[in-house]
Amino acid sequence: MRRVLALFALLTRLAVAEPNADTATAPAVPPDVLKEFRTIEELSAKSNYPEASRKAEALLPRLSDSPAARALLLHNLATLYGLQKHYAHAAGILSECLALHALPPAEGSKAQVELGQYYVWAENFEKAAEV
Repeated sequence: MRRVLALFALLTRLAVAEPNADTATAPAVPPDVLKEFRTIEELSAKSNYPEASRKAEALLPRLSDSPAARALLLHNLATLYGLQKHYAHAAGILSECLALHALPPAEGSKAQVELGQYYVWAENFEKAAEV
């Protein structure tokens, strides 16, 4: 739940501009996308992880021009799958998130640790050792 709230706070800041943007004309997160994030947050708060996951998956294509927002959503989506004990799927999504190199450094470090945990829980010890 904390991650969902943190995700919402970070995305609210992204509505102004990407945090790692090189220019002042960074793409903004549209209000309708922020509304979708709020819906995902509400579903997560009610422990409706399958529906929250479905909505997050549906939102991903709309974030192709916003790597930071996409990375944050992927991180959240991995958590949602982890909460449903779909650890291998969570690891795959978190790998995609980390490949974007768009998370803030502290979040990226936490995500690396989580990736290792998902691999262990999925009993993929070889991958866990690589992380």
